[in-house]
Amino acid sequence: MSAAPAPTLDFQDIQGVVLNGYGHLNYSRFVLLRTIDAQSARRWLTHIANEISSAKRRRGEDELPRAQNNIVFTRSGLEKLGLPRDTVAAFPREFQMGIAAPERSRRLGDLGVCAPESWQFGGPNTPEIDLLVMLYARDEAILDHSAINMLGASLAANGVEEIFRQNSIRHGSNEPFGFRDGISQPAIEGAAQKLLPGQSVIKAGEFLLGHVDEYGDLVPVPTVSRELDPDRFLTPDPTQTARASFGHNGSFLVFRKLAQDVKGFQSFVERTIRNADGSNNPDRAKLLSAKMIGRWPSGAPLTLAPEKDNRSWGRTNIATTILASRQPITMASPVPSVLTSAERIRAMRSRFHPTQNSHSTLQIATG
Repeated sequence: MSAAPAPTLDFQDIQGVVLNGYGHLNYSRFVLLRTIDAQSARRWLTHIANEISSAKRRRGEDELPRAQNNIVFTRSGLEKLGLPRDTVAAFPREFQMGIAAPERSRRLGDLGVCAPESWQFGGPNTPEIDLLVMLYARDEAILDHSAINMLGASLAANGVEEIFRQNSIRHGSNEPFGFRDGISQPAIEGAAQKLLPGQSVIKAGEFLLGHVDEYGDLVPVPTVSRELDPDRFLTPDPTQTARASFGHNGSFLVFRKLAQDVKGFQSFVERTIRNADGSNNPDRAKLLSAKMIGRWPSGAPLTLAPEKDNRSWGRTNIATTILASRQPITMASPVPSVLTSAERIRAMRSRFHPTQNSHSTLQIATG
């Protein structure tokens, strides 16, 4: 029996951050906002709709984009913009509860110093957040220009106020502990332009609403009355002619700020692996670190380089291929935000800091 054909994805209707890692854009800014005037906010969203980056594929000769902009909404943000309650109620329970709810905190281990009460944003002791604007750019000047285009000169005139801002600069392809990042990424069915040998292909419905998931089920999509979509931006609901799919091609996103104790990790490894005379053993420390992380700093997998780092493996796609095909992909991130498609926004018209207690999480929806 031949395999079913891959789904045809409407890349123009999917926000770029869902399918692209923006690996060439090292400067980013995340602006958390609260809606203070829904009518002004809707006008602002209509104005910036064309500034929001889609997942549209570029041709081989096209230059890489110098900047990308995306936007996501929380449950409260959707409600304030006028999304009917029955539509909001159709979103997953986790999204409606919010990630700071006590039940979610217990399940996710957000306890003690990591409890929502100590978060810099998104917790019970901080202002409510309704949307998040995510800006990515090649350099700081382009980032500032994107911020002006997206946010304008006055947030108040846009019906929103800033609650929190996080700037970030990525200094290479390694994460804060010094290990190559982006390893073992699966491909989304219908989205991958080129598959690595052995790379896992995951059904689009595991990432996008309105598509078939790994169980073979069509992921449900919240709907709205056709009367709320007079310009027919939204996809018609296949089962209800009087309604339109609000979340089709949308996704979920979690925005978390974590404290990572790099020095503490390095100190623990050095103490654990010292020689009998108390002196340091750098080579054994590197090996222990690699075993704890699951790969060498270069990205070379332990399955191919069991005793020491091999940068030639790390520089090739083989490292990614081996990890993707032999090691289980763990999905440890909670699912609290919804990433709305670019068309959904038009329909609304009428690195880490190693400091204590900087652990924050936000649930958002973009459809």
